[in-house]
Amino acid sequence: MTQWSSPFKSKYITTDLLIACLGAHNGSDGAVMISGTGSCGYSYVNGNSLIIGAHGFPQGDKGSGAWFGLKAVEASLLSLEKIGSRTAILDFLFKALQVNNAEEIVGLVASKPSSTFASVANIVFLAAEEKDNVALAILNEGAQYINDMARLLDKSSPPRISLIGGLAESIAPYLNIGLQQRLVGALSPPEVGGVLFARQQISIDK
Repeated sequence: MTQWSSPFKSKYITTDLLIACLGAHNGSDGAVMISGTGSCGYSYVNGNSLIIGAHGFPQGDKGSGAWFGLKAVEASLLSLEKIGSRTAILDFLFKALQVNNAEEIVGLVASKPSSTFASVANIVFLAAEEKDNVALAILNEGAQYINDMARLLDKSSPPRISLIGGLAESIAPYLNIGLQQRLVGALSPPEVGGVLFARQQISIDK
């Protein structure tokens, strides 16, 4: 990337985590917890970065859309085999994938990327709305990971902390009440964070 012949006067390279954080806090110090297709925590305080998670799917990304989707598939297969508890997740998964048995489920998800699993993450939340115990257990496990992520990010003393990503609004009600009360909305999207980062670098270069 550094050797790319850019058509622009200058270019600056950084991570998507930093620009997401800068965007969320309008260029100021703070922290973000991301729950989208993947998950991670990130803080940027006094020029120092701290990353929690971001290990990728399936070995990481707990509390993410891909993770919730994977758990939905696992719970459905166990339910079908009568090893796991009966769960409403199975009915929602059948409908979402338009399948009728375990073989058809596996045929559609085996060796598929994280986006495939993230596309069915919402069924865990739908089942939880029906007070399904299996769905609630999955949601509580995912939410606890985000609670723990926030606890670790707090060690860097971020003045603001935001929860962002496609699942942020859905998972927020399952977080610890204290954390829910501390969360603040992102002020700007990552694209704005990219512009803010470039401006900061231009200022440094001068």
